[in-house]
Amino acid sequence: MRLKYIFSLISGLLVVDVPDVYATNNSNESAVFEKTGESSVTLAKYDGIVGNAPKDVTVSSAGVGIQETPNNTQAYLFFSQTLANQIYYEVRVWGAYNYMTQNPIFDSVPVSNIQNPLGTGFSGFLGYNFHVNEHIDMTPYARMNYFKNFQLVYEDSNGNYINSTTLAGFLGLKISFKETKYFTPYLNFWMGFQQVALIGTLQEGETNPGVVQTATVDQIVANTQIGFAFKVSQSMSLIPYWQYQTAANYPDSVAMASPSDGGFGVNSQTNSIQMIGAKFNVSW
Repeated sequence: MRLKYIFSLISGLLVVDVPDVYATNNSNESAVFEKTGESSVTLAKYDGIVGNAPKDVTVSSAGVGIQETPNNTQAYLFFSQTLANQIYYEVRVWGAYNYMTQNPIFDSVPVSNIQNPLGTGFSGFLGYNFHVNEHIDMTPYARMNYFKNFQLVYEDSNGNYINSTTLAGFLGLKISFKETKYFTPYLNFWMGFQQVALIGTLQEGETNPGVVQTATVDQIVANTQIGFAFKVSQSMSLIPYWQYQTAANYPDSVAMASPSDGGFGVNSQTNSIQMIGAKFNVSW
């Protein structure tokens, strides 16, 4: 009788506990499927533009970009989030391979005859994603850049060199036109102040030959970028673009002086540059 009672008790425990285990597992699986379904719906509505997001949801993005200019090739990694409250932020880490060619923005500075150093940098964005209507999004934003050897760099076999450090602040506006589910053109414009700090030695100069000189070039810079997002899948988009930049140079006396006078030979003209680029974006 005692043995029969024990078997009966064990059977009762199994009957009570097993359904609870299955119920818990089913509940967890349902939650996972529900979350996956919500994410799929969100990404189906997402246009693929970095900085945009469907209303009242958070979209995160990360990827890589590359852009080609007449004087260097620039590449960057980026991470971005547009939150459910429509606040947008983005960070980028940059690198640049500088050619031995003329920089159109500083066209009075001679061309290097040995390989220039690499460029590095960082950018930060903060904005707000407005949903104007079903077909148009507008995102005003502030942007900050810090670059090393991006704007001006020079090096020659005689030991002369110019290195640059750039600090910039911009205000911008990006307008996206949601034409179809998979194709979204956009117009992006930003403008602001940029200061390029120069340092270098000019051993052949008649004034202070071989002495390290410092100078600054203040700039008013305007950029116009036109591109489109093409969704290659629900969570991935390819974004090619064309960009036009205009910079008004305001060099100080040392930056403007000729190399023979111990300066860097930067003129005070307004010059422009064109570039093409593309970025690959993965969102979740």
